[in-house]
Amino acid sequence: GRRKGVLVARLLMARWLVGSHAYGVANHKSDRDYVSVWLETQEQVMGLDRVRTSQYTSPEYDETHYPFREWVRLVGQGNPNMVETLFLRPDYVAPWWAPQSRAALHTALLSSQALKRFAGYGCSQIAALEGRRNKKTNRPEVIAQYGWD
Repeated sequence: GRRKGVLVARLLMARWLVGSHAYGVANHKSDRDYVSVWLETQEQVMGLDRVRTSQYTSPEYDETHYPFREWVRLVGQGNPNMVETLFLRPDYVAPWWAPQSRAALHTALLSSQALKRFAGYGCSQIAALEGRRNKKTNRPEVIAQYGWD
């Protein structure tokens, strides 16, 4: 839930560091990217209060807050950015959200749809590396160091 633009901490289920810092490829200009999942209130589940994904951006970090049901939907569809959260160690887990519950989600949520989504994502990343897509870059120092961005 949100109150005056702030995520209510008591509803936070989990938070993951994602992106370049999660994979050890960050440089001195890289900000930290987080994904967090929060549990909706009864009013939100019943449709009495509006629920939406929200973002916070600063020079140091970006965080996207997903309502639990939206996160489940995206993982179930095989969204690569959401599926990765199933395989990353969270930097915060609510005490009441037991590790057994998280483990059960792997089996319950992963579907054959993920294969097609990941294959498409992988092909688009290869095309970008080969310069067939996204020829513009905002990190010329990365290209200078590695030969690609």
